[in-house]
Amino acid sequence: MSFVHPAMSGLKDPLEAFHDASGGNLQEIAELFAAMSGQFLPPEIICQLMGLELGEGDGGLPKASKEQLLRGIEAALDDGDTAEKYAPIIEAQTAGLEGRRELARRKDAYEVSEEFALEIEQRLLDGMRADEDLKKHNEAARAGHDAWRDSGRDPKDSAAFPCVVMGPMVLALDRVLAVAHGSVLTQAERETAGLSQQDDAVSFLLVKMRKHRALVGGKVARAQAERVAWLANAVTGTPISADALGDHAALARMDAATARLVREAAFHERVGKVLGDVSIGTSDDRVRVVEGMLAGAVAAGAAEAGAAEGYAGCVLTACVAALDAERGVAAEGGAAEAVRAVRRQIGDRFFRKKWLPLESNPEIFNALAGQLGMPPGVCFHEVFGLDADLLAMVPSPASAVLVCFPLTESYKDKAASAQALGAVEGLYFMRQTIPNACGTIAMIHAFANLPGGGGGGGWLDDFVGATKGMGGLERAKALEEDESLAVAHNDMAKRGDTNVAAFSESGPKGAFNAVLHFICYAHAHGKIYELDGLKQGPVQVGEGGPEDLLGVAAAVVSKYAQEADEVRINLMALAPAQ
Repeated sequence: MSFVHPAMSGLKDPLEAFHDASGGNLQEIAELFAAMSGQFLPPEIICQLMGLELGEGDGGLPKASKEQLLRGIEAALDDGDTAEKYAPIIEAQTAGLEGRRELARRKDAYEVSEEFALEIEQRLLDGMRADEDLKKHNEAARAGHDAWRDSGRDPKDSAAFPCVVMGPMVLALDRVLAVAHGSVLTQAERETAGLSQQDDAVSFLLVKMRKHRALVGGKVARAQAERVAWLANAVTGTPISADALGDHAALARMDAATARLVREAAFHERVGKVLGDVSIGTSDDRVRVVEGMLAGAVAAGAAEAGAAEGYAGCVLTACVAALDAERGVAAEGGAAEAVRAVRRQIGDRFFRKKWLPLESNPEIFNALAGQLGMPPGVCFHEVFGLDADLLAMVPSPASAVLVCFPLTESYKDKAASAQALGAVEGLYFMRQTIPNACGTIAMIHAFANLPGGGGGGGWLDDFVGATKGMGGLERAKALEEDESLAVAHNDMAKRGDTNVAAFSESGPKGAFNAVLHFICYAHAHGKIYELDGLKQGPVQVGEGGPEDLLGVAAAVVSKYAQEADEVRINLMALAPAQ
């Protein structure tokens, strides 16, 4: 094989050695190109240099021949490049590959003896007992469980179970246990096993321990069960014995009974009714009710099998899931699959079309409003401040005022208990049951309460017209079931620059769990109302017509800002377009 570039005569042997080590792997060739050029080159460029089609190999990742590698490197060399410059780089890359191959061989060959597996189990238990961060986690979870026991609630009321009130993650024992595996091996043991600093020790150790943990009646399986039972008791205060975790006949009966209860047609029918019943509350409220139903089914299945009673059945099930995760037992079929089917039902209802938060930005709101059919004579204007001079900059009269501010737990509590009006004739109001939909709901409130009833001739007209005779919750349900609006809302949300995570971190720690919330101020029949979908209905905040709306809204917002010590508030006014 002949070359044009003079450096290739000195690079041929190092490149062929590299190819022998890499086997023509495209990813490793890309690393070589990056080391030689000092920059990452896309696979398409590398393949073009080598005369190789990207889609030639299995899965679109082709293997390069030696000749193709040599031709590709030659094509990438500049006129002044020398073998002395690049040969050491190629040799270093080859040595790195050979080192990785050696580590891989050692990892594959590594075996854990029963004696060492028992030692690892003891290290894991000792490490968890000594871990200060885990202690805090366990104490917080245990406090919630103790409060439930002390509350006087019916211990069989699954709606009050801690895994429902605190969330299912409180029983995600497998996640805590997996983390503990990451630091159990010493550095010398890692080197013996062929683990580099970048290797995932958790996955490696879980795989190597499986044969011992899966041995029914074995010493390691017993030690594992004792460790999981210890964690369950530390988190929940529920005593679970290693014997119970080793009673495979009872556990099989429990799994079968739970699966049967959750798969019953009547159960799924109840789930569907709960998810669609907006009178229960927000999507989170309805999901919590369904989680209570699932917890009840799990507890009933455990009781029917004679394995555990009440909440202990949920804890026992969580322990079994943790054991199976460590043993590499796939959670397929049975109760696990039945529960997943219900959670898919939840996802189909609420999360498949998850709403993103909108930014308080007139350009975004005007773009969305234009798509949805806002009349061309009005648009959203930014309100630059609450002083009279700044309010005077907004075209008059304002038809609605939208306000965006951080949603605090304190505000949510006050909104839930606020004294609101019932239906007000001539005033359109709807509840919010979809997380992050408040911006679009505020826009709907602004449009629906325009003098003359809107009339833009698009989605807004259709939705408001179709829901005109409904109550606030019925309108919320209609919005939940509208696919097209969720798509339009999210498209506009992605155009914004607001980083909600950064926004939440900018306030005092513990002051609030910041989520941006929008409300609308509108007028009807000489009165001015606050329209907040989190409240039961409209709230009258003043009197006046269109010419008074902006001033009254500004005064209410100014008072709230002072009382809440909050300056991160944005206002937009729906007013005549200029």
